[in-house]
Amino acid sequence: MKKIYLSLTMVVLLAFSFIGCVGKKDINAVNNPPSPQAINDTKLSENKEETPKYIPKDFLPNKLNLKLSYDGGFENGGEQSYIEYVDNNRVQMKTVNGGTSLVKVIESKEDSISIVYIEGELYNKKNMLSTASNFNEALLKAPIKVGTSWKSDDDTTKTITAVDMDLNTKAGNFKVVEVTKKGKDYVSKEYFAKDLGVIKTVFQTNGSEFITEIRSIEENSPLKIGYRYFYYDVVNDKSLYKEVSFAQQEESKLKANIEENLRKVPSKNFIAIKPAIKINKIELIKDKALLHIDFSSNFVKEMNLGSGPETLFLQSIVNTLGYNYGVPEVMITLDGKPYSSGHILMKNGETFKVGYENSVKIK
Repeated sequence: MKKIYLSLTMVVLLAFSFIGCVGKKDINAVNNPPSPQAINDTKLSENKEETPKYIPKDFLPNKLNLKLSYDGGFENGGEQSYIEYVDNNRVQMKTVNGGTSLVKVIESKEDSISIVYIEGELYNKKNMLSTASNFNEALLKAPIKVGTSWKSDDDTTKTITAVDMDLNTKAGNFKVVEVTKKGKDYVSKEYFAKDLGVIKTVFQTNGSEFITEIRSIEENSPLKIGYRYFYYDVVNDKSLYKEVSFAQQEESKLKANIEENLRKVPSKNFIAIKPAIKINKIELIKDKALLHIDFSSNFVKEMNLGSGPETLFLQSIVNTLGYNYGVPEVMITLDGKPYSSGHILMKNGETFKVGYENSVKIK
């Protein structure tokens, strides 16, 4: 009987002891609540795994004069992209392939990077960063994680289908974000690398696959252009040209170089524009694919050329402008009026045609 009594007593004491311990903890929790910092640290710890490793801006190519060369591209002839201008949250990229060019302005926002401006056939260097948007195509959107999706410009859906995917290329090995777009009869994939943007694209349609993939990366490598300056050799009755290659110039510098080469010719046999003649303007009329040059009205009198030399000298001017601006026609006016001399009479709006067939390169 004593044993039973002692056992019951111990059970009761243990029960009260347990209840007492729980009570102390509850009281401590009430009297000593966790600090705001402790609560915040707990929340950060809970959300740590959900925070994406990247933000869209990480994939913006923003290094000035960066050159990215690719295999594939238009008719599998390869292409090159150049970062021409960088300012705040925008960069301007020019892509050259197959003899044509395309300028894109890419804008970075907190939740995306998007193409906001495009212009084709822009052969001279021109800052378009502040130009009003004429396009809106999101390249990447936050959060950068598998499953994030958004509508494309053609009402299809783009989806992030891989993050930190390994991609081996001729330019090196990269961790990339894969974005997949599925259309009615095609699938396209773009692969974004940090600080470089798109380094590979795959386009699949009707059983065919077209791949553009990065081949090399070069810093401090602006786009170089071969410029040509044409001359008429009046002594030997020949059309000649010299070719120089240097970094693509802004239009104002190109105009200055053209004027200098029209006035300072490399041989005394070549006809040059006389010092008294003024070039009022050189204007590219892009929607008509022609260039307009306006000289002062004393052009004919100062040059004082015979019929043959006048025709061939004007052709050298036309070829110089046409080649360097990438247009097939040039309109020449004198103080705003159509070109007129004793040998040539042009109508209002009439143009001279570019023609290089009989020109020989100066050695």
